[in-house]
Amino acid sequence: MASPTPMPTTVVEAKEEGVSEQKEVQKAENTENTNPVAPQPPYSAFSPARKKFILSIVVAKAFIAPVSGSIYMPLLPVLANDLDVSPALINLTVTVFMLTFAIAPLFFASLSDVRGRKPVYVLGLLIGIGANVALAAAPAHYASFMVLRVVQAIGGSALFSLGAGTVVDIFEPKQRGRAISYYSLGPQFGPILGPVIGGAIAQRTSWRWTFGFLAMFGGFCLLVSLFLLPETLRSRVGNSEIHSGKSWIQWPSFNQKVELKPGQIVPRRPSRRNILVFMRHPLIMLSCINVALLFGSYYCLAVSFPKVVEDRFGFTTAETGAAFLAPGIGMICGSILCGHLSDWRHRKHIEKTKAEEVAPERRLHLQFIGTALFPIGVLIYGWLGNFSIGVPGLIIAMFICGFGLSWTTSTNTTYATLVQPGQAATLVALGSLLRNPAAAVGAAVIDPLIGAEGFGWCFTGLAIVDLISTGIATLSLVKGPSWRKAFEEKHKGSLCR
Repeated sequence: MASPTPMPTTVVEAKEEGVSEQKEVQKAENTENTNPVAPQPPYSAFSPARKKFILSIVVAKAFIAPVSGSIYMPLLPVLANDLDVSPALINLTVTVFMLTFAIAPLFFASLSDVRGRKPVYVLGLLIGIGANVALAAAPAHYASFMVLRVVQAIGGSALFSLGAGTVVDIFEPKQRGRAISYYSLGPQFGPILGPVIGGAIAQRTSWRWTFGFLAMFGGFCLLVSLFLLPETLRSRVGNSEIHSGKSWIQWPSFNQKVELKPGQIVPRRPSRRNILVFMRHPLIMLSCINVALLFGSYYCLAVSFPKVVEDRFGFTTAETGAAFLAPGIGMICGSILCGHLSDWRHRKHIEKTKAEEVAPERRLHLQFIGTALFPIGVLIYGWLGNFSIGVPGLIIAMFICGFGLSWTTSTNTTYATLVQPGQAATLVALGSLLRNPAAAVGAAVIDPLIGAEGFGWCFTGLAIVDLISTGIATLSLVKGPSWRKAFEEKHKGSLCR
């Protein structure tokens, strides 16, 4: 019987190679399973306690600018008498302050997005302290008072716009709504406590001590910034791992920069020219217009309120200052509630859809609550003031306005930090470009408007104008995603995320 034909050598070798390859693949898979992918570094290397501490510093400094603007609201009649000018001219100092505060943040914010947060904080504090010392000590002269108010606004503007940038540096997007809401307490406590502090000081001493108080508070913030505030700009220090393991108290340094490890990436440094690009961003500008409408109307209320309660209800200067607590408390409630609700909705959406990223426009859904409440408060204020019907109603109306304004502002600020987090400070400063001129115009024209139209009809007209903000909010939601994507595609070479 014939012996079986042996298999060709090449076939045997091929089978052996195939078995060998399968073993190699299996070995590689086993290796991958036993060596999981290294975890991603945290968004921020700061501990939760230190992040909260940095946030508290930022809130304190963000308080300085708005309190500088509002601290002498109850003192306007006293200042007009001491400076020997008309009420219209003393109101002009409010207008000039707000106009300066609109433009100056654009320079400081874009500078901080490129050069770092800490040096710009220190520069702003030094300017503000110098202006407040001069305001407290200079002779009572209207022209010099006006110039010093401009310098004071320049210093305060640096502190206001940088805060949002610092928040974005250390808080990841899922925590952003709450962080922004707490940061907003600084700007919102200014309008609350400013009139209270100013009224209390003027009741006991001189209006000059209001500026002395601001100088001393600015000096305290300067010391804290020098020794306790680290640099946080992500294009310079990444996730701030450079500060890990170091004492919270540090010798002042203005040139901190991370040394990159192999494979480590930090956001690239943005261009200061991007602010011109952002001015053409349709959603950012719509957000600015939206907040500006409400902010301008609020300043109409704020300027008219002291005259109403003093002339019609016999309030003292200190009582007038205390009455400003109503809109201030409304602002605090609106900001905190909106921030927590915004982050809760963000978290629930991620859990439901399993999405890694959420469209920033989802944050805008909530602003309809604020845009609806604010004109209601304005309308109530106008007619209660017109017929001099009880102080409680006026105070409730001011609370509603403060709540609605803060709710809308918090929503739009959070949105701005998510659209382009690499230049968050610049975008927040851009919001001031329209918001503060609107406030300046409101402060300048409210008295003539009341004289021409009457108290009730004047504020009815403002309430109708404020309804435009609801239409803007609707347009942003409908067109927002497509406009944002088109803008990012057009400018992808210059934008930083």
